[in-house]
Amino acid sequence: MINFSNSEKCGIDFDGLQRQYGAERTLTLLRLFITENESRIGELETGIATRSVPVVSMVAHSLKGVSGMLQARKIQMLSAEIELSAKEGDWTNVQDIVRELKTELAALRCSFERYS
Repeated sequence: MINFSNSEKCGIDFDGLQRQYGAERTLTLLRLFITENESRIGELETGIATRSVPVVSMVAHSLKGVSGMLQARKIQMLSAEIELSAKEGDWTNVQDIVRELKTELAALRCSFERYS
């Protein structure tokens, strides 16, 4: 088993993931998750700039599902909040939550990069 640092800081149960998927597959899944999230953040920002509820909701919903599968509970919760706030038209809250989401993803990336 790989000993990930900052696992509590980025809100992912790495040990649980490794038990479920194995060490190598966990690394592969996390690498893909991190890479894809960079484009998802760009899509969110574009959707926010154009105040597109469908775009922001769809991207947040997708991110919520994938992060749930990877036991990234904080990212999952933030994604759900983004989805709901966009549907309510609360764009200030959406922007605030996206900033927090970026921080969480950066913590995950930092922790992951030590082992990839």
